[in-house]
Amino acid sequence: MKSDFCRLRQLIAAWGFRPGLWLGLCLCLFCCSVLPARALELVDSRGVTVRLERPAQRIIALYGAFNEILLALDARETLVARTAADAAIPGLQDLPAVGTHMRPNAELVAARQPDVVLQLAGRQEVLTQTEALEAVGIPVLVYEMQSFEQLFAVTRALGRLTGRETRAEALVADWQRRLAVLEQRYAGQPPVRVFYEVRYPNLLAAGRASIVDEIIRHAGGRNVLDAPQKLVRCNEEMLVALDPEAYILQQGPMNPAPQAPAERPHYRGLSAVRSGRVLLVDEHLFVPVPVPWRPPNGWPAGCMTRSRAAGSEPGILLRGKTPLARAQRGLPPSNSPHPPKALFSGLWKATGLQQVVLCRRSPQGE
Repeated sequence: MKSDFCRLRQLIAAWGFRPGLWLGLCLCLFCCSVLPARALELVDSRGVTVRLERPAQRIIALYGAFNEILLALDARETLVARTAADAAIPGLQDLPAVGTHMRPNAELVAARQPDVVLQLAGRQEVLTQTEALEAVGIPVLVYEMQSFEQLFAVTRALGRLTGRETRAEALVADWQRRLAVLEQRYAGQPPVRVFYEVRYPNLLAAGRASIVDEIIRHAGGRNVLDAPQKLVRCNEEMLVALDPEAYILQQGPMNPAPQAPAERPHYRGLSAVRSGRVLLVDEHLFVPVPVPWRPPNGWPAGCMTRSRAAGSEPGILLRGKTPLARAQRGLPPSNSPHPPKALFSGLWKATGLQQVVLCRRSPQGE
């Protein structure tokens, strides 16, 4: 320290006393030592502003989609904990668990000293837990992801949060490009009328406010339900009147073991069932929850329809482009990069892979 002071005295003596020069130097030194290098503000879906002195170095995401976005942004080193469910995400197994998405343990979260916590907007219980974290001084960003545009906005926000804006813009641009290609592929073709089953029995279906509706539209279909809600209760009479051309049913926590529509009374007369245009899909591909999936008993692997009626080839229902479908057809794995699978609809499904291509016949050799 003394030697540095001596050198500074020598410089002053050599340069002479120049008030303007030394005033500017002092101001620069003050700014560098006091002001943060990259202070930032982020506003979440609630309108709450979180201010940080620098890009976040320690993040806890309480929903799997955020973790996968951060991994896609090459921000793995910022993650300091996970929820119990996110142990299935490659690369996060060794992180300590801090509870669940719905019920994070505030003490465990605080012990990890996060710069910020990420949470998905939704149920009141989630908001109550969010308020509990904020009450102990932990900043929380809550985001909605009910559309592709919201997904893009969240990706950009997490890019800012971690100082990876360029990477975020590149991801969004690639996803937008793939959506545009998908739309162009079906431009000029009449949309396929689709019914998406969320739960059976006590039939529940996807309405217009669901991300499923947007996925179907990008894949060349049209939701037969015009209801503005996210989820719509239906009865068999309504379904028969709608008579969809394609029937998609999910399998997962909300629909654990769906019976094949061809085995249900009153379903066999549906156009979709008679033509074999029935597709069983993984529920977790339509929501940001990275949980392994297995088809229920009685359904073949690969989400294929049980029947092979004329005009429908089970081998093309997934277009043969997912790793599973390619393996079933004896094809090598695709080397093309995909966005994180659990990105809520994940875009993984609707953009490059056309999982809900609705049994359109593939060109020869595809």
